[in-house]
Amino acid sequence: MTIPDMAELVEKFRLIQVGERRGKKGLPPPNQPDLDRVEQEVVNECDAYFSQRKEEYEADHQVQMERMRPPKPATSSNARVESVETDMRSKISENREDMEHLRDKTQRAIDEQRAFRTDHKLTHEAEFPRNRMKSVFLLGGLVLVETLINGLFFGDNLAAGLFGGVTQAAFFSAVNVLAIGLLAALAIRQCNHRRQTRRIAGGVGAGLVVVAAVVWNLGIAHFREALPTDYPPNPATLDQTSSSADVAAAPCYRGPDEADGDAEAICLLTSRWFALEGIRSWALMIIGLIMCGFAAWEFFRLDDRYPGYGRLARRLDARNEKRKETRFALLREIKRIFDAAEIRENNAFVDSDPVGAWNRATKAHEKCVLAYNALRADAQNLERNCKRALETYRGANRDAPRPVPEPAYWSAPWSAGWELPAPPPPPAAGTLAEAEERRTILDRELQEGLQRLRDTHKACQAEIDQIMGVRYE
Repeated sequence: MTIPDMAELVEKFRLIQVGERRGKKGLPPPNQPDLDRVEQEVVNECDAYFSQRKEEYEADHQVQMERMRPPKPATSSNARVESVETDMRSKISENREDMEHLRDKTQRAIDEQRAFRTDHKLTHEAEFPRNRMKSVFLLGGLVLVETLINGLFFGDNLAAGLFGGVTQAAFFSAVNVLAIGLLAALAIRQCNHRRQTRRIAGGVGAGLVVVAAVVWNLGIAHFREALPTDYPPNPATLDQTSSSADVAAAPCYRGPDEADGDAEAICLLTSRWFALEGIRSWALMIIGLIMCGFAAWEFFRLDDRYPGYGRLARRLDARNEKRKETRFALLREIKRIFDAAEIRENNAFVDSDPVGAWNRATKAHEKCVLAYNALRADAQNLERNCKRALETYRGANRDAPRPVPEPAYWSAPWSAGWELPAPPPPPAAGTLAEAEERRTILDRELQEGLQRLRDTHKACQAEIDQIMGVRYE
């Protein structure tokens, strides 16, 4: 804060005007034993200024005194390091059973795959897509495409149009792509087995699936022809001008409703087989066989070409991935404990650094001394300004025409008598040489503790790797 000068006090209390007015009234009286009312107001103002200035100094002095205090004695680094070592080893102990379980499961999967490769004389690594969702979406796309194509062909012959055709075609497409395609892939995969009986069974199965695919798609084509308006003809409407196809199809007629299409299609399939009418029926059958072939190829690609090999490889990958995730999670936790401990050790060194404390204490003492000297100077200036203001008031009062003589007590000058705080004591941080010596000792302890932490961290990492290690050969 800024100490007011004499002119500011005179102006604030209008001492000249008030002194002259009171002097003309004979105030203050000669027998007044102390300062009069106006003088007391000026003194009170100066006391308030000094009290405020003193409070500012004491608040700043308290802050500096905190910095001048010696640092807290450093706690034992060994105790902290031992606690961290216990935490890291406890994490391993808590997870040891899970780690051993995952290791054993992974090792069993490795041994099973190795035995399978030996028994079946396999030399190649299992081949299958790591991301099977691509194949799943592709198979779903084949079902959707064939459903739309079949729906377009069926829609021309249904009263419900395209929507009714798509609804009818969804089931046919799902069986054609998913069921027949999957069975074809399974049968073809058996043809790669090293046992001759499995290869023969796979070849026979593949042939049966091909026959089933042809029959199924022929049935779909005949189902289209069995729907109005292409088929069937009413035998009552046949005459000599009817075509041979109409005559041949007449025995399969069951009625004019769409609900009769299933029975009529079965009849046509068993009686006419490949006798399809029109390019649309042939196109429907060929498209269905192509979709079935694509689906069989995609199902075949979903697994290794040798039956059973891909299943073992996927199980090994899943267990190995789980083992690695657990290992990495535990290593991250151990690293987190180590990093937090390293930060704490460095912070503890900074907080108890003797040289830093000595520097802070020395600077704080210098600031305290400067602030104390400034307080003394402000007190002296304030007292001087207050005295001069009082003299100005007394002079104006004395010079005014008075009916009585001037007060006798004015011959004694006023003195503030303010109580200054005690000077700041010197810092208790000792000498700089002593601080540097203590700092060297603490730094050596810090480095020794950090090295112990690093050694323990490496030992824990090695123990985790040893617990979760597997043999591939």
